Amino acid sequence: MSPVYPATLSLLALILCSAALAGCTTSQPRTPPAAAPIAQGDQPEPPTPGIKPLTVEQEEQVGAN
Repeated sequence: MSPVYPATLSLLALILCSAALAGCTTSQPRTPPAAAPIAQGDQPEPPTPGIKPLTVEQEEQVGAN
């Protein structure tokens, strides 16, 4: 078996590190997850023409029954 020289080990280590680094840098870029869609039920309905909305006191009376 032939002796292993320090320069050969350094060169081998440099090649292995370069290959590992090249493998990491060629991965696909990560994209952030898409935003969640807004639920349609969260938006208030448009007012009906000719009908007045209830006052706070009227809403409390309806809710108490």
